[in-house]
Amino acid sequence: MVSGNRLNIFILASSHSINSLYNRLLTPLIPLIVIEFGLSYAQAGLILSTYAVANSLFQFPISFAADYTGRRRTILALSILINALPVIFYGLASTYTLLLLLVFVSGL
Repeated sequence: MVSGNRLNIFILASSHSINSLYNRLLTPLIPLIVIEFGLSYAQAGLILSTYAVANSLFQFPISFAADYTGRRRTILALSILINALPVIFYGLASTYTLLLLLVFVSGL
């Protein structure tokens, strides 16, 4: 296998792993979020649903843009950054609405 192909596979596998990590990171935090904000089960489920909807709505257009423009690495790097930054601020969210907004942006 050519060295460039190995690098591409490594980059894709790494970005997929990071995306999955952030997706799975939210689930164990739900009990703490429910206690902190005094949420119902429906509101707790809406947090996870918001992430899933944002992820599913934007995954195809972003991957299409990456293929169309040929800037796959740039878009992968931006995607990981856009996914990571809101996660850093989950703990600083003072309202439920702000938390939902951060989760939505993270799902992008």
